[in-house]
Amino acid sequence: MRFVDDTHPTIRLKLDETFRRWSTARKLERVAQLNALAREVALGRIRAEHPNESEREHRLRYLLLTTSRHVVERLMGPLPELR
Repeated sequence: MRFVDDTHPTIRLKLDETFRRWSTARKLERVAQLNALAREVALGRIRAEHPNESEREHRLRYLLLTTSRHVVERLMGPLPELR
């Protein structure tokens, strides 16, 4: 799959220069922030699609979205069926 970059080339160069100057710690901090944002977006969608479920069920759905059921059941034991 080819990466699509819709950023103007001048801006892309400035961004690349900025990212190169960041410390490893700063880069990892940004990755953690973006991961947290992605998690919250996914949980928001799950909450919207399943408004009558508990927070525990929402988090279980998120876990199953990001991890195989086999792995989750090895950690937590048998899981309830979610509709």
